[in-house]
Amino acid sequence: MANRTEMIAADPYTKRVMEEQDYAAKNIEFWKNTNTTLKDTILQQGNTIVGLQAQLAEYQQRFGNLTPSPN
Repeated sequence: MANRTEMIAADPYTKRVMEEQDYAAKNIEFWKNTNTTLKDTILQQGNTIVGLQAQLAEYQQRFGNLTPSPN
């Protein structure tokens, strides 16, 4: 709240600089959250792939190669 009050009372140049700083801070916070979400998604997908590879290896041990042979 005090930050906004300072902006209202400031001269136009200072007000503009403060607006730009506020905008930059919001963008930085947005990208931090986005990157965390993206990183989490990639890690989950990687874990899924590892799990599927382990299942495939287990099935191949139990049942042999399940790849269809060409005719």
